[in-house]
Amino acid sequence: MTAKFEPDTGTTIVELKREFAESKMGDKSDDPDAWITELEILRQKLGRLGSPIDDDMIIHILNNLPVNR
Repeated sequence: MTAKFEPDTGTTIVELKREFAESKMGDKSDDPDAWITELEILRQKLGRLGSPIDDDMIIHILNNLPVNR
């Protein structure tokens, strides 16, 4: 179903990459599993559109965790 109805334009790729890049874990009390799952869904969508971000996933997660103070 997703492959049939999900748009596959360049604009969609840009929007998904922007959403991925701007995604941050809000607070250290938030559930990291939920945030990482959202990132994984975006990663899979981009992969289906021919724009994988496999290597960037771990870097993004580590750089966007909340500061532990």
